[in-house]
Amino acid sequence: MDVAIKTLKTWNTSQAKALLDELKILSYVGKNDHVVSLVGAITNIDESKIQVILEFCAEGSLDTYLIDKRNYFLDEISDDKICFSVNTAVA
Repeated sequence: MDVAIKTLKTWNTSQAKALLDELKILSYVGKNDHVVSLVGAITNIDESKIQVILEFCAEGSLDTYLIDKRNYFLDEISDDKICFSVNTAVA
């Protein structure tokens, strides 16, 4: 099984808390076809080490996908509401 490991480059308390919060959420979500699955984690706060082990996404990151496909997305602002609509895209 291919995995991706998410960790902190340098220890930062707020970023460590955010990563631990993400770990907590992923552990509650469990297996879901629409969310990257948690495989495991290594946490050692005394040594300032957190590693979150996730399933590897062979298609790449969501932000890269959205940037590459940005021409298929249309932002609309109407009636003081922000709406987001997606044009039909062929992946």
